[in-house]
This record gives sequence, C-alpha cells and structure tokens, in this order.
Amino acid sequence: MPIQPPMPPLAAAPPLRGTGLRDRRPTRADWLRFAAWVAFAMALAGGIALLVEREREPPVLAAHRAFTASPRAGGSSLPAPVLARLPDLSGAGLALAQSQRVAGGVYAGYRGPGAGSSRCRLGLWLGPRDGLPPRQLPGSRVALISHGADMLWLVVGGDVDPRRFGRLAAALQLGGLPEDPLCPE
Repeated sequence: MPIQPPMPPLAAAPPLRGTGLRDRRPTRADWLRFAAWVAFAMALAGGIALLVEREREPPVLAAHRAFTASPRAGGSSLPAPVLARLPDLSGAGLALAQSQRVAGGVYAGYRGPGAGSSRCRLGLWLGPRDGLPPRQLPGSRVALISHGADMLWLVVGGDVDPRRFGRLAAALQLGGLPEDPLCPE
C-alpha cells in the first residue's frame, strides 16, 4: 500500500477565488456597528420607559384630581371605623365630601362653605409612608404630617391663604383640631 504524501501547509493553500467567498470572521468595523445598534436599542428602551413612567400618575393624585374636577360630592362607602381615623375638620369650616381607599390608605376630599364650593377644597390622604404622593404639586400647597405610624398628606389649591393652610397643618401636627376656617365665606 502506498503512503499518502502529507497535506500541504495552510500557507501553501491556493487563495479562494470568487465574489461571495470572503473570510466570515467579524472585523473590528462589524463589532463597532453591532455595539452602536445595541447602544441605540438601549437608549430607545430607556426613553420609552421614562415616557411611560411620566404618564402614569400616582393613584392618590388621580383621586385628588377627580375630586377637584367633580362638581358634586362623590360620597363615601367606607365603614365607620375607617372614617373615624380621619381628622375632624369641621372647625376649619370643611365638610367631608368624598372618601375612598387609595394606595394602601384613605383619601378624603373636603369642601369648604357654600353649595358646591369649587374654590375651597382640601384633599387629605392618610396612609403608610411608602405610599406617599409627591411632596410638590404644581399650582397647589402641600403639607406632610406624621400621624403615628402613618402620614397625612394635605393638599389645597394655590388660591387658599398660605397662613391659614399653615395653621391648619400645624394644628393637625400637634394633634389638635383647627379652630379657624380655612376659607372664610
């Protein structure tokens, strides 16, 4: 049996000929193109996530906006023990117009004197610290008050006197009840 001659070394191999035959290993330019596409996709996904996050409004704000936009009281379907946890704001000339469970707490909408009073409205949320709405709300005044293990979030429109609102918040913080009206008639 004859012995086969060894294969020629790779360097001695003839060059590949043809138009579609090239070395298929990625080049540096291919890797840079791939990295640019990955960076673009990540930036696009991040931008979309930011837009979606901005569009989603916290539930407490949604409840407050619905209360301030409605001309009539929404009522309350909460049991009496839950309503008893809410502060009595009748000393400030406010009457409970609406209450509902929101974000692990209770949202209450109060109206001032006058039928349908659209000018003097106060939103109050009593709930856990981790469900707190934003501290700032454009066009409104906001107060945060520690209430035992919970927090009170108070918000009124910008047309309410800031001194009266401050006195109301201070009275609630000290555990007392307000004595002067939030919105005089």
